[in-house]
Amino acid sequence: MNKKRLIRIALAALVAGAVTVPLVSQVRSAQQQGATSGGAGVNTGPGALGGLALPASRPSYDPKMVIASAGDVKVTAGEFDSVTAGIPPQYAQQLEQPPFRKQVIDRLIGVKLAARAAERIKLDQTDDVKLKLDLSRDQILAAEYEALLQKPDEAADKAFYDANASLFNNVQARHILIRTPGSRVPVEPGKKELTEDEAKAKADDIEAKLKSGGDFAALAKAESDDKGSGIKGGDLGTFAPWRMDPIFAKATLGLKKNEISPPVKTQFGYHIIQLLDNQPRDYASAKADVAQARVSGKLNAMSDQNKTDYVQTFVDNKPAASAQPTPK
Repeated sequence: MNKKRLIRIALAALVAGAVTVPLVSQVRSAQQQGATSGGAGVNTGPGALGGLALPASRPSYDPKMVIASAGDVKVTAGEFDSVTAGIPPQYAQQLEQPPFRKQVIDRLIGVKLAARAAERIKLDQTDDVKLKLDLSRDQILAAEYEALLQKPDEAADKAFYDANASLFNNVQARHILIRTPGSRVPVEPGKKELTEDEAKAKADDIEAKLKSGGDFAALAKAESDDKGSGIKGGDLGTFAPWRMDPIFAKATLGLKKNEISPPVKTQFGYHIIQLLDNQPRDYASAKADVAQARVSGKLNAMSDQNKTDYVQTFVDNKPAASAQPTPK
């Protein structure tokens, strides 16, 4: 990966924290001085921040323009813009001021000089640093890919809604969860962890009790491993199914009002679901959610097409018996 690109990304968080702290102090000082002098000399109107006037229009620079150099190290306008794009919006105006622009440039120069020094002693060739660089590259590419998917696309959004309209319904449901080994839901302290077969048998037993007239809310409070909803009788409130686990969403949408599902297996365990209400939403009312749902759907599909094999001893934090992933 281009090393300058990696430096630009890594510096965004650094600059956001290091540059804005002294700046905020100066702005507050200016505001306090204005307050004690009746506001004289402190412009707090539009286009200013605590007395620091902003330019009427921002100059445009060629991204390849070299804006500073130190020896063989150079910083471009594009790198400056890429780094400062990570600054929180409330601080962005402050970076219009020359002292802080210079401080960002100085930090870029400093990081690049240190990186060149590291390369001269071949730190970039060590196993630990190589691993970190590879991981950083993957994280950057993943973020850029998600950003690409999230670009406004009205036609794609409408097509996705038309093909998946029920995922945007206003759904009310409740459930009882029986966790299985490996679930993201933690085992309740002092409670025995059930095997897969034991969890399925318990879920089947709860389903039978419910279909024989058992009280759903009471069973949820007593038995559900989802303690957040369990204390509310299993109530999940109102939600759009696309926000849920895809398997859970499909099972919920397949129910009639007040119908209770058989145990449904997800990454969390076995769910017994009861649909309470299901109200469709048209495209206009769902539009704000559609782009995010489309992106989530794309990423979920990638995961579904590439199943993960785990070294279970590592997941369980136990001594490694084998270096081989567990079979599918």
